[in-house]
Amino acid sequence: MKQKNFYKSNIVCLSFVLVLFIGIISLFSVVFFQDTKNIVFAADGSCGANAEYTISGTTLTISGTGDMADFYSDSAPWNSIKSSITTVVIESGITRIGDYAFYEFTNLSNLSIASTVTTIGSNAFRNCTSLTEIIIPQGVTTIENAAFSACENITSITLPQSLSEVELDAFGYISCDIHFLGSLADWCSISYEDVWIGSDDGSVGYNLYIGANLLTELNPTNLNGITSINPFVFFACHSLTSVEIPDTVTEIGAGAFIGCVNLETVILGEGITEVEFGAFAFTGVDSVELSSTIDTIGPVAFFGCSSLRTVVISSTTPPTLVDMDGVWPFPETVTTFVVPEGTEATYESSTGWSTYVPTGSQYVPAGEVSNTGVVADVIIPTSIIITLSVALLFVLKRKKLIIK
Repeated sequence: MKQKNFYKSNIVCLSFVLVLFIGIISLFSVVFFQDTKNIVFAADGSCGANAEYTISGTTLTISGTGDMADFYSDSAPWNSIKSSITTVVIESGITRIGDYAFYEFTNLSNLSIASTVTTIGSNAFRNCTSLTEIIIPQGVTTIENAAFSACENITSITLPQSLSEVELDAFGYISCDIHFLGSLADWCSISYEDVWIGSDDGSVGYNLYIGANLLTELNPTNLNGITSINPFVFFACHSLTSVEIPDTVTEIGAGAFIGCVNLETVILGEGITEVEFGAFAFTGVDSVELSSTIDTIGPVAFFGCSSLRTVVISSTTPPTLVDMDGVWPFPETVTTFVVPEGTEATYESSTGWSTYVPTGSQYVPAGEVSNTGVVADVIIPTSIIITLSVALLFVLKRKKLIIK
């Protein structure tokens, strides 16, 4: 009987211990596994030859010297907990932020980058949708492709004077204010690659501040001393409303003003000899004045300018028009080409220029502009517009994004 009571007592004790153990495990699971955002992480490790990382709470800190390592889209050592990180600190000594380092950190809302960083790698902060502001420090020279692409909630970006190169889609699909801390001359000399911000047709774009001043126009005063405007330099700049290029500017790069949807007036000075590929495509221009020195107008230079009605040309010799698969530089919405008196017939019979006669466009001498009246708009079928848009965007957006 005593032996039976002994076994019974032991069974009760063991049962109690088992229940207690299960209770502790359950409590542990609730506290530490129910919501990963509440976990207090503490970890460290290497992320480059001389770079290391530390995770404390919801903050990820990169320290050391030199470049961070490059990663694939899901290979960074902190990838499994990236949804818990809200703050990233890049400390002094780090010189390059690695490819895909913080890719899809969807809860990242605070970002601090030290001034020792010179390059921000490809896709480094892509799809960080909780970021609302980016401050790129003085010292950064290169922002690689898609570095901040699809960070759709960003409203303000500060860029340093030291910036010299911005690659494809670096700020793709972002609509925001850009505050540039250099001069207008500095901005015009930056190397931009294709669709570096916003969207292909300019429907998503930015307002540009040079220093504290919103840039609304380019004119001989603020362009004084500037001799060239790099390709894509004002791509999708929504704050621009007018452009008057002085004689001192000798080059405007391809796509320089693509997508400036609020740009209404363009006057090109005597220093320009060529309007390059897509230079003013998808802008809001309704009138254009071309100087007598322009001898070539490149493919789709004014494509998608649905408000363009009047083009004033000063050259007595028709500039060469270059087409792209049968698409000429001006849209068929142009109703009036104002040309030097006595050259109307020459323009009407010249290659490229003659294609606008059947659409209802008129070539009129400069002295009779006020007597021309209004010619009915030409309506282009939607199917043709879509086809031509796809053709242009295919050429402009030479995608180099590779998801590793």
